[in-house]
Amino acid sequence: MLHDILSLIWVFLPLAYANMGPVLAHNVPYLKKFKTPLDFGKTFRGKRIFGDHKTIRGIVAGMVMGLVTSGIQMLLVQQFSWLSDYNLGVVDYSSPDTLFMGLILGFGAVAGDALKSFFKRQLNIEPGKSWVPFDQIDFFVGGVLASLLFFTLPARLYFIGFFIALVLHPTVNFLSWLLRFQEKPY
Repeated sequence: MLHDILSLIWVFLPLAYANMGPVLAHNVPYLKKFKTPLDFGKTFRGKRIFGDHKTIRGIVAGMVMGLVTSGIQMLLVQQFSWLSDYNLGVVDYSSPDTLFMGLILGFGAVAGDALKSFFKRQLNIEPGKSWVPFDQIDFFVGGVLASLLFFTLPARLYFIGFFIALVLHPTVNFLSWLLRFQEKPY
């Protein structure tokens, strides 16, 4: 079971870092000017589609973080071959395709977050207001859907991953808040 948990964290690490990408990009002074809303201010049924907090900068940052994370994983597996034991038999870290996979997993993670924001806007939930459990799993669901383009896992591993996301996401958010990367601890 521990091996499965560590393997899931390793394989889906690009999702986790992609989910952090928009927050990190928001805090980079040079990137602050690239805050064009993803929905360009458009509405659906009289409500913003995604809102001001979902930006093109955030989507790009998430994709870049997914790509960079996969690249780092590739380098780490080259240096520490024992890490390949954690690939769940589905990721070939010697293939450049892994970089593309990281990019797409990153897109999936931030797209999942944007889709959740669409539903929050339609349900009149204010931006930044907590929406448990959807705030904790949106990136994982989006990333897993994107991962289906590259591999499938046994259903039990997706369930384990789901619960890992439920625990790790709020933990990372709280740490990010303590480090002043985000305004709220959720």
